[in-house]
Amino acid sequence: MEAAGLSKKGLRQENQDSFLIDQQNRIYIVADGMGGHNAGQLASTIAINSADKIFKKHNEINTDKSQLIVKAMNAANKDIINHASVNPETVGMGTTMTFMHLDDKAVAYIGHIGDSRAYLINAKGIVQLTDDHSYVGELLRNGGITEEDALNHPQRNLLMRAIGVATEVEIDILTHQIHANDIILLCTDGLFNVLSNNDIRHIVLQNSVKDAVEVLINTALLSGGSDNVTVVLVKCI
Repeated sequence: MEAAGLSKKGLRQENQDSFLIDQQNRIYIVADGMGGHNAGQLASTIAINSADKIFKKHNEINTDKSQLIVKAMNAANKDIINHASVNPETVGMGTTMTFMHLDDKAVAYIGHIGDSRAYLINAKGIVQLTDDHSYVGELLRNGGITEEDALNHPQRNLLMRAIGVATEVEIDILTHQIHANDIILLCTDGLFNVLSNNDIRHIVLQNSVKDAVEVLINTALLSGGSDNVTVVLVKCI
């Protein structure tokens, strides 16, 4: 596997995104935090550290990777809530999380909550693997608005699910067989709210993995993106 990641601050006061690439354990995570007074950045950091720790701790003895990812993400949820309970200034903080593990048979296990995304990109096209747990995402799935409407909807940032905002969380789990030259893209909404799927795919396929993450982020920011942008690319070789 070949992997690269990068995160850059847009016009926000701080970068509330976090990401993790662990090639040895084949763990890849992106998270987009929310909350004032630096709490969003703290939430995404706590969530990734917690989920990573639990997954690694039980990885050798747990053969059900989907179940283990759920366990890890639930631990992240609990840790954020516990932190907020003793630090009142961070009450209300939370984060999206898209967590991927690739097993030794190139099966991708993805746990997901929020509106960060996972895509599959290859010579055939680009496919969004995850659903957005947002108000606008629900409207789209129900046919209430068009994709064009969604880009400019006044409530496009309203999340319906996130890590750290409730004691019980519903986590989506999906699996996908990865083949040679397939590329998985994990990203925060600062990317896809600015660039089209075709633009994203073109940049990914026309550049090396390392170069593509930087070109994607710089293109999003230069195209008028004001949000933080985080990208993780993983290519099966």
